[in-house]
Amino acid sequence: MCVTALVMGQNCSETLDTNFRQTREEIEVTRLRTLRLENSTKTEYYRTLSNVSLDKQKQFINQNSGSSKNSSKRNSPTWSDREKQAVSYCLVRYNRDINRVSEIIGSKTPDMIKSFYLSNQKKIDMAIAKEELKMREFKEKLNLDELVAHSQPQPVAEIIDLD
Repeated sequence: MCVTALVMGQNCSETLDTNFRQTREEIEVTRLRTLRLENSTKTEYYRTLSNVSLDKQKQFINQNSGSSKNSSKRNSPTWSDREKQAVSYCLVRYNRDINRVSEIIGSKTPDMIKSFYLSNQKKIDMAIAKEELKMREFKEKLNLDELVAHSQPQPVAEIIDLD
């Protein structure tokens, strides 16, 4: 490099500084692209996981609770332990969306779900608050704008030859 710089009439240290800056900028651009790709991959993963989870939850709950269209347990006033756990989980997962929970559970009406929620409101609300806190912390970790702002390339100090 220095030989080429001398032939072209440039100072060797200037050429090295220029090459160093260019390399550093390329590394920074690559790092930012990697962060963006990682963020989009994580977001897509959790979105897919959430969608698959909903279908699997319906299938699991319907299989294990014995509920079907012809089942005699449909809309039964009694609650099994499994139904209580499933309803509690779904109320937290879907932020008190009673109609959605009723659709997923299948063996309880929205009124029954609402009654269950009201009798266990304190515990469920505490669990929802914990989940919201976890989600906020997760979103803060994935905040790409903040990552990009903090990772801007710092200007390289120029060396001035006083000779």
